[in-house]
Amino acid sequence: MAGEWRPDPSGQYEVRWWDGQQWTDQVGSGGQVFTAPPVVPHAPLQPAQPTGHPPQVQPTAQPMSLADSFAAADRYGQPLAPVLERLADEARQHRRRQADTLARQLPVRMSLPLVLCTLPSFVLLAVVPLLLAALSSLHR
Repeated sequence: MAGEWRPDPSGQYEVRWWDGQQWTDQVGSGGQVFTAPPVVPHAPLQPAQPTGHPPQVQPTAQPMSLADSFAAADRYGQPLAPVLERLADEARQHRRRQADTLARQLPVRMSLPLVLCTLPSFVLLAVVPLLLAALSSLHR
């Protein structure tokens, strides 16, 4: 099997080169390819979806924790600024997805109280006076 670019299992970069047997130190992020420390040992060995080339990779489902990022940066001598920027971006994206989900649920959640509160007032203010007027005209 030939090597290929796959999503980085450590979550610190967008992609990492898989040579067919193991992860290499070649990584890609922001459209640039460079050399980085080996993959974090507790990361999974195989990613779920191979990509073939360094693409725009979707964020991982479970971002690395702050403590894991600090430990990896300390272990491999990486600067903290890019690691913290990536964690902050992932946290913002996660909060934005949660807010979008809640915003999409709002109309559904509001429909029942809106109907239960509006319909009785409409009946009392519009329909009941018409019925009373119609009944009173029948008695005359």
